[in-house]
Amino acid sequence: MKHARTGAKRNRSVRCYWAFGLLVLVFLLSRGLTQSIAAQSVSQTLHEQQHTAWTEKDGLYGSVTSLAQTPDGFLWTSTTAGLFRFDGVTFEAYTPIRGVLPDGAASHLLVTPDGGLWISYTGGRIAYLKDGVSRTYTEADGYAYGATRAIARTHDGAIWAAVTGGLTRFDGTSWHRVRKDWDYPESSALCVFVDRQDTLWVGTGSSLRYLPSGSHAFLDRRIPIYRIVAVRESRDGVLWLSDGDKEVVRPFRSPLERATSDPLPEPISIGSWDILFPSDGSLLLGSEHGVRRFPSAAHLSEVKKDTAAIAETFSRKDGATGQVIRRLLEDREGNIWAATDGGLDRFRPRRLSWTETGYSPTPVAAADGSLFVVYDTDLPPELLPSHKPVPFLPDTIRAVASALHSGDGSTWFLGLNNTWRWKNGTVAVFPYPKYDSHSKIYALDVDNAGTIWVSISGLGLMKLMGSTWTNVPVLPHDPDIAPTSVKADGHGQIWLGYDARQRVALIQNGVVSHVFGPADGLAVGTVSTVSTIGSDVWVGGTGGLEVLQGTRFIPVTAIDRTPFPAVHRIMETAHDGLWLSTGRSILHIFQDDLQAYLADHTKGVKYEILDTETDLPEPLSIAPGSSDWSIGTGVTASTPSRELHQGKLWFSTISGIATVDLAHLQRNAMVPPVSITSVSTDQLSYPTNDTVLLPPNTRSFNVAYTALSLTNASRNRFKVRLDGWDKQWQDVGNHRESTYANLAPGTYVFHVIASNNDGVWNTTGSAITIRVLPAYYQTNWFRMMCLVFLLALGWLLYTWRVNHLVRRSNALMMERLSERERIAHDLHDTLFQGVEGGLLSIHAVTSRIELEPSSKQRLQFAFEEMNRVMASARSLVFDSRKQFEPRDFDEIIRGYGEDIGQMSDAQFQVKTAGTKRVLKVAASEEILKIVKEGLNNAFRHARATNVCVEIDYTRSTLLVCVWDDGTGIDPRILEEGGRQGHWGMPSMRRRAEEAGAELKISLRKHGGTEVHIRMRAGLAFRSRALELSARWFGGLSGES
Repeated sequence: MKHARTGAKRNRSVRCYWAFGLLVLVFLLSRGLTQSIAAQSVSQTLHEQQHTAWTEKDGLYGSVTSLAQTPDGFLWTSTTAGLFRFDGVTFEAYTPIRGVLPDGAASHLLVTPDGGLWISYTGGRIAYLKDGVSRTYTEADGYAYGATRAIARTHDGAIWAAVTGGLTRFDGTSWHRVRKDWDYPESSALCVFVDRQDTLWVGTGSSLRYLPSGSHAFLDRRIPIYRIVAVRESRDGVLWLSDGDKEVVRPFRSPLERATSDPLPEPISIGSWDILFPSDGSLLLGSEHGVRRFPSAAHLSEVKKDTAAIAETFSRKDGATGQVIRRLLEDREGNIWAATDGGLDRFRPRRLSWTETGYSPTPVAAADGSLFVVYDTDLPPELLPSHKPVPFLPDTIRAVASALHSGDGSTWFLGLNNTWRWKNGTVAVFPYPKYDSHSKIYALDVDNAGTIWVSISGLGLMKLMGSTWTNVPVLPHDPDIAPTSVKADGHGQIWLGYDARQRVALIQNGVVSHVFGPADGLAVGTVSTVSTIGSDVWVGGTGGLEVLQGTRFIPVTAIDRTPFPAVHRIMETAHDGLWLSTGRSILHIFQDDLQAYLADHTKGVKYEILDTETDLPEPLSIAPGSSDWSIGTGVTASTPSRELHQGKLWFSTISGIATVDLAHLQRNAMVPPVSITSVSTDQLSYPTNDTVLLPPNTRSFNVAYTALSLTNASRNRFKVRLDGWDKQWQDVGNHRESTYANLAPGTYVFHVIASNNDGVWNTTGSAITIRVLPAYYQTNWFRMMCLVFLLALGWLLYTWRVNHLVRRSNALMMERLSERERIAHDLHDTLFQGVEGGLLSIHAVTSRIELEPSSKQRLQFAFEEMNRVMASARSLVFDSRKQFEPRDFDEIIRGYGEDIGQMSDAQFQVKTAGTKRVLKVAASEEILKIVKEGLNNAFRHARATNVCVEIDYTRSTLLVCVWDDGTGIDPRILEEGGRQGHWGMPSMRRRAEEAGAELKISLRKHGGTEVHIRMRAGLAFRSRALELSARWFGGLSGES
């Protein structure tokens, strides 16, 4: 209606001031347009706002009877099917954590400041819900039986309920009937309301009564009424009531207010179930015939006619879910909610305005701020919003494909057969060369010199200098290919985009200087548009968006690292970033994000979306392109500076023009509350008001969460992190559930943060502790028991193996000892007895023969030598039969050395170093054999003065050295490894090799021989613990 009045004023101004000329007319029209669009952006009608509806198919069952929003951001709806909770995406038939809500229809809701919620039900029942815990009150608790009509709360915390059975009051512990003790004579109540002065108003079937704050007696307002169904207060303090019988909404003042002479608004002859005063200053009524809207309640006092006639109506025929509007609510983000008998409706202001034209136009902003639209049909250009033909253009102008304003004040119109230039009230015509009725204008722009560059199908790139058209060949092999985009930057350069060849060409000084292709990083697919901001060149196509950096194009990605959708047009602004049209939506990349991306290409850019889901009433217009469908000619053709001056962007839709007013662009600054709604497994769902304990063997669990921004909840974004599992935040987009599987038992903390539709983040978010309980076999004590058991089992197996080897070694040793004992017996019975018998016979014969003294002396020496040999043999036989004890290792060496040393004058000694240790039987036996062989050689052949055995017990080795200071061994014998026919040295080496020891025989520096034996501790020494365990296992097995 406002546009119609403004248009009428313009027509009268044109008739009165026609003498001032055509330019004044255009100026006035443009000023009227600017003011009209500005008014639209401030306060939009219900039909201009974004409307969304939810019904049973969306999970909302029954007729909606009441609405409420709790401090945590949830929207609660009471319906004839019960209580539902809504987060902007999903309706949840609510079930409390503890307690049970009544069955049946819920009728009214009331939110308390502490976040509690009162819910009334049919049959005289009312419930209180807080933190997931509910309690129900009935007639037995003092609540009046009957249908609850309304609930209210006074500042002292008392809850008042209007019930058909009377007025009841809850004092914090119990319900009480309000009767004559409160000077309340009525037996019923239809509505209750508390105004900003804490006055309680009660509407009955015959009166309006009020209770001042702190009073205990109701007073009668004495207003002639019949049946009050609602009382509300406007933002300026005026009270309004709705009389259900008279079907009138009328204002009145509280007798407790200061007297004023300001007139009250006129009554409204409309029956209403609810009254709402939104933050935009309008008045909304919920009626039997839809939502009725008045632009301003205060201005109703100036209306001297039927006020109902000026109301805007939004009903079922306009898309509402129902015809009867029971309740109205404005949430904290400014959205309007309407509860109907068929569902729930939401009205949200769009961030743009829209003017219907009936056809898909191309908008053009002229130098004086006028907005023109041109059509590629037979329609002439029009001025908006009057839809009148442009007065300064000839009537012959038809089928204008595009138009733009140039820097010299000219406005160019490009038709299918001619080009028109309007400047200073004069129109010039420039016919196309080689005109073809099937030619199409793809793109155009004007450079700093005033040259017009036009892309025409079939002709290629054309430029108009003065009145002369010239063809400009660009691609060498395709000179007639028309570019899909033409952009003149501020530096005298022309940028061209080709969709069919996927190329971008640059013209400098009228000459093609460079053609960019895939080799230069150009990977946007079909090139749709080229744009510039300063020295930056942006290219959009079916493959997204790229920017020229140096001589290469760099792809632009979103903040979540996903590529941009197909970009069909780019609109550059000086200080407000880039605006992109992408088929069905408008994208806006913020200026700061552009600068940050140009500085660091690894960062994605943040952008906002305006589409049919959020702001556009219909899709952007699409027209046939070269190989696919693309946006029609540019969103605007004015220069960036002119756009910034006007502060508006225009986009063509299927049947109109969408206007974005940058100065009044509304954004949602509300930080969204974040809530974790459930933790569940395949079997159960767990309450989230405390630490969640999941049973043992839980293989996976789900966490559901939400962000309570209701403006455009599907665009809310989330990031999650599970402490103990995730190392960093996980961007999950708009997903509202996270699943974790195969987690080990333990304690985890789940965190979630979220942003609203405009990217405002709640960085605190919400968190919950989740404990996955272990099964008995996953506990630490069970693991310790298993570890101890395995260690014990391993030790038992090890000791059993060692004991087995010891028994086997002892058996082999006993077998060797038995064999030696047999050999000793055989030697004793044969060799020793035979030799001794022979010696006795020789001695008996020689004793009877007279010999020379010398011969007798020599014979005596021979006998003595034979005795020594026999003694040595007996000693060896005795040692082989003696039970060997490894603990006597050094003593055995000392005893043997002393015995055999009697045959020599050499001095013998044994030296030990380190802590004495017990040797293994096999090792000590072999080493003793080597030592004895060395001692025999030293005493018998070396003619030594000193013979010594040195024993060194170290942690890692056993070292034994036998040395003498005698004549030494012939070096050739050492080199050959022994003397021919003698087995002493080879036997020593064989024994050392079998025992795993190292043997070295060498000459001493100052004379004599050294025999070095080196054996690792593991082979030489026996562990006392092992010996004890072996004895213990031997005892268990019955062995001694």
